Amino acid sequence: DSGTVRSVLESEGVAFEADYAATVTFEVRVPVADAAAVADRIRSATGGRAEFG
Repeated sequence: DSGTVRSVLESEGVAFEADYAATVTFEVRVPVADAAAVADRIRSATGGRAEFG
């Protein structure tokens, strides 16, 4: 799923950093107006496995 998330973020052109440990964490900087749409794309692409915090 990390490759899928990375692909979505790159296609959206947003800035992000990834931390690859036991779980993969992405820190994403996206305009507030676009945040819900980007999150929806990630949820859809990962079959709902992505978690947001």
